[in-house]
Amino acid sequence: MFATNTLWWWARPIREQGTVRMPYPDEQSAPVHEKDIAALAVAALTTPGHEGKAYTLYGPRSLTNRQLVEQIGDATGRPVQFVEVSTEEGLAELSRIMPPDMAQNTLTLWAAGRGEPARTSTVIEDVLGRPALTFAQWAEDRAGEFR
Repeated sequence: MFATNTLWWWARPIREQGTVRMPYPDEQSAPVHEKDIAALAVAALTTPGHEGKAYTLYGPRSLTNRQLVEQIGDATGRPVQFVEVSTEEGLAELSRIMPPDMAQNTLTLWAAGRGEPARTSTVIEDVLGRPALTFAQWAEDRAGEFR
């Protein structure tokens, strides 16, 4: 998952109500910071040794939706409440910001991630020689967009 997806999903409700309303608080993902995606692309395109390779990116740590929301709250300096809603309510919330079929696919993906740690990877570290940026770092970088 791209960390920036959370900006698209949650920035407005966090700014306006200090709340995220969604099902599946324990669904897990390993968000990837867009700076890591860009740095990997630059390295792959400009340095030797990447010819014919394809990199599948996962973030460095598996986090629940509840943990993601908490980390955004920490970054903004104000608590953000996570309100668990039914799948139907979640579909209605997501359908306000994306086409209904995309909202349904997102919910299906989230439902599949419940109770299972998300895949993580060391691709960023392996290729760039530095640790991948965390979701907490991403939230710090984007805190102003959630305030």
